[in-house]
Amino acid sequence: MTKIKDFIYLDVERLYSLYSQVFEGVADRIIQSYIDSLQQTDSSKRVPFLQESDIKTKVVEVSRRTENKFLYDYMYNQLEERISGAIVEATSVTRDNYHEQLIDTFAIKVVGTAEIEDFQRTKEITDQFNLLGAAMHYISSFNSEEARAREKQIEELEYRVEISKDKNAKSRAEKALEIALQGLRQSQRDEALARGLGFNREYLQYLSILVDTFYPERFDVTIVPSHSTGNIAFRGVLDKKWLRVHPNFLRSLYSGKALNWTMIGQITRFPDPVEKNDTIEGSQETIEQSLRDAYLTMTRQVYEIEKTFTVSKISTELIVSPLAIYRESLLPALEAK
Repeated sequence: MTKIKDFIYLDVERLYSLYSQVFEGVADRIIQSYIDSLQQTDSSKRVPFLQESDIKTKVVEVSRRTENKFLYDYMYNQLEERISGAIVEATSVTRDNYHEQLIDTFAIKVVGTAEIEDFQRTKEITDQFNLLGAAMHYISSFNSEEARAREKQIEELEYRVEISKDKNAKSRAEKALEIALQGLRQSQRDEALARGLGFNREYLQYLSILVDTFYPERFDVTIVPSHSTGNIAFRGVLDKKWLRVHPNFLRSLYSGKALNWTMIGQITRFPDPVEKNDTIEGSQETIEQSLRDAYLTMTRQVYEIEKTFTVSKISTELIVSPLAIYRESLLPALEAK
């Protein structure tokens, strides 16, 4: 059986950094390893261009292949195999033992159900939530006879405004048209709200501000290990430029959740066993502060505020800086042609 990885995310800059340190050099090692693999794949085919060219030409050739991501995948597989002894699989990690099991690890491997959190998309929908709700209500409950009756009413009022010569009569017609249009829009909003397709506008406005402030351009993938009861999770904070699939396609393909995703990365934050909202030292004191002290106090207060957006009280979440996220499959042994 052959293992094959379908990469969803691969941080190429970190890949180069780790590869260069583990294999003590990048250019010649990467190039030679990749060329050797090509030659071994099909020994009957000669690669005279690569064999006879100098190192600079080899770099250009490999760069072309890099654009197709072949080299990145090859490098990653080599790296994961080399450092496999330093990667801890989170198969027996629980809410009670995660600190002692993972505190000294170089990297972790988590396999389980992934949930996609695209905060920019959340903001886009929040900003248009009521308009989208009204649109969905209108389309899903559309009645051609009722729509034609409303159109006829509006057309008659518009016609009255157009033909009115008397100033007072024209003003009354314009007011009647405005009332009719407002009533129609309000009726649609009320109906959408009754169906759960609308929300308080002030609430949505404030929610949008919070998302924009605390999650600008954030894209997270949270994986709950397969063995877990749901009370521990690993949240990877991603840089969207290293996604192999556009965020819109990811949501369409996996509907926000996906089974059997693997995340390899380094833990950057261990939550305390009990999160405490301790009073910031010196924040309540009336002692004279320097500008630096005042800045540090504000920074710590901001962090306490941010924790309300980054620390879950339902489950224990460990924050991870992912190197790679992929789906792994087993293929039957392929016969050489």
